[in-house]
Amino acid sequence: DMMADADPIVRHMWEWHLYEESEHKSIVMDAYREVFGDGLDAYIARMWALPIAVTFLSLVILPAVHRFIQIDSEPSSGAPKEWIKMLKWMFYKPGYFQTMGKRLAAFAKRDFHPWVYSDNSEGLGELRSRVIDESWELPSKSATLA
Repeated sequence: DMMADADPIVRHMWEWHLYEESEHKSIVMDAYREVFGDGLDAYIARMWALPIAVTFLSLVILPAVHRFIQIDSEPSSGAPKEWIKMLKWMFYKPGYFQTMGKRLAAFAKRDFHPWVYSDNSEGLGELRSRVIDESWELPSKSATLA
């Protein structure tokens, strides 16, 4: 809905990014488990890293948002109005941080995996056909070895 009136090229880029992120959202968790396993030590390390990652991302994202607002703000509207819109999005509607508790609680489960928490694989096929050009893809290493 947010992209309904967007430039078609910009909308295509965001749809591609959505597809790409959804397709590989479990890779980090799979790699972590492959390297560290599923034991208590691996779980404790994952929980210890969570506040560090949230803090780091907050420190990186806020300056980026500030820069985007500076670039995109029309002189007549002013950046303060843009910050108010962003804060409403974060805390009121749709309330990004209001739903953060559910996401963190899911991540804190010992058996957490992104595909179990949010399986959107059904819609990926249709999205893939719209945003991926088969000629972009390289054969996998296993296909070239055969």
